[in-house]
Amino acid sequence: MGSHGEDELRYRALFQCAQDGIFLFDADTGCFIEVNDAFLRMFGYSPQQIAR
Repeated sequence: MGSHGEDELRYRALFQCAQDGIFLFDADTGCFIEVNDAFLRMFGYSPQQIAR
């Protein structure tokens, strides 16, 4: 198993390169924490719209 930093890099690469839309959502605040590019394309949002 790699170091924490290597694991984080691997996670980020998988998250951003995935062809499926992936998002992290905070149920308490009702806000998106992070979305990948595939999610933005699937739903037609810009990063700025998600950040609101």
